[in-house]
Amino acid sequence: MKTLNEFFSEEIEHIKGGIEKYNEKELYGYKLPEDWDIVELGEIFQEVSKKERKIKIEGDKEYMLILTKLYAKGVELKEIKRGEEIKAKEMYVVKKGDFIFSKIRAKQGAFGFISKELEGAVVSSEHPILGLDRTIANELFVFYYLSQPIVWEEFRKYSKGFGDKTRTKVPEFLSVKIALPPLEEQKKIAYVLRTIQRAIEHQDKIIEITRGLKKSLMHRLFTKGLDVNQPTKQTDIGEVPEHWELKQIKNIWRGNYW
Repeated sequence: MKTLNEFFSEEIEHIKGGIEKYNEKELYGYKLPEDWDIVELGEIFQEVSKKERKIKIEGDKEYMLILTKLYAKGVELKEIKRGEEIKAKEMYVVKKGDFIFSKIRAKQGAFGFISKELEGAVVSSEHPILGLDRTIANELFVFYYLSQPIVWEEFRKYSKGFGDKTRTKVPEFLSVKIALPPLEEQKKIAYVLRTIQRAIEHQDKIIEITRGLKKSLMHRLFTKGLDVNQPTKQTDIGEVPEHWELKQIKNIWRGNYW
């Protein structure tokens, strides 16, 4: 069985495909392989017709409201509300595979693709809906590419307005450029990045479980000690082993040391 390092090394070499030559193509300070294109987002995205997605909010119906999380964390369900609790009279329905972004927070990585679970949710006009041309662009590759802070800075440059209310509107969003490899290479790059992301998420879960175990163990040891069967007594800070003493911190403090 391959080790993780061997897997990543082979996949990266496969992606590189022996490409050693570069031409004059350059984007965001990086030179690109000669068979990669530089395209505006408008060449792979198209704005979805608002007329086709607009609905009237009805007071007796429930609607899924979603949010675009900052720092390229994607889209998630915010809450489910009845129409009578929603101020807007009209909103727009999203479908699986749609791409949405926050006009105000695109410069902070607030965007993402709509999952199957969120299909049918509604958004306001502050979240434009775009469709991706999947014949030339891979969804995961595009998402990972847009996850780079250097791209968010481009959104910031194109934002218009004042203070914290500057907005990146659709025409400006679609004018931002990205590097686009051949479709098959996009898929391979996305596969490697997704594998790494899953490994990170798995590690994060282990860390979270370990932290919970530590917290539980600390509570157990600091209130019961090592022997669960020893006699206990009730004190001002709760039940503790009978042979433990209670002292004020000032009585055990010695300068900079305990």
